Amino acid sequence: MDTYMKNPRIKSTLAFALSFIVGLNLVYAKENIGQARKNNQGFRTAAGCVPASSKVELDINNIRALIHNGGDMWWDLVSNPRYEVPKVEKAEDKRYSSFAGSLWIGGIDDGGQLKIAAQTYRQNGNDFWPGPLTQGGAEIDEATCQKWDKHYKIEKSEIDQFRSAYNEYLTNGTPLNLDLYPNVKNWPAV
Repeated sequence: MDTYMKNPRIKSTLAFALSFIVGLNLVYAKENIGQARKNNQGFRTAAGCVPASSKVELDINNIRALIHNGGDMWWDLVSNPRYEVPKVEKAEDKRYSSFAGSLWIGGIDDGGQLKIAAQTYRQNGNDFWPGPLTQGGAEIDEATCQKWDKHYKIEKSEIDQFRSAYNEYLTNGTPLNLDLYPNVKNWPAV
């Protein structure tokens, strides 16, 4: 070994390899710190909207998963996963198959510019906001964001009952009482 260490070429190669390995241990992922419009809370904004806050737990078949209306899902916005497969009742038996997920949507606009909206653990703000956008301008205001900051849950049985009542209305003129179908009545449709 002593003979090899006296060779300057081997010494420099070993030094380079060692510094490379140490350097790899110092490299880590970091949030994207870019130029962003920010509101007074430090979040990127859409016409002054506060970040989306509505969340709901999807609990169907053998899956329990938390989803948000801000474009991300499967985590509690802190550091805990919420995509449980298979779902179980005892806390010590719970297993999570994924930590988090989100929508990533991109495309090229009419001017040839790449546009992308990609939620990354809500770092540096949100890319998605609740509510419909205006046609042509793709704009939204704070009041609209607040109005739509919720989830709409509906059961198939309610839709089936509404369809039946609606067909009765069309066929026989039977009055249609939308109050009997509150989720249909309040569903966000134009």
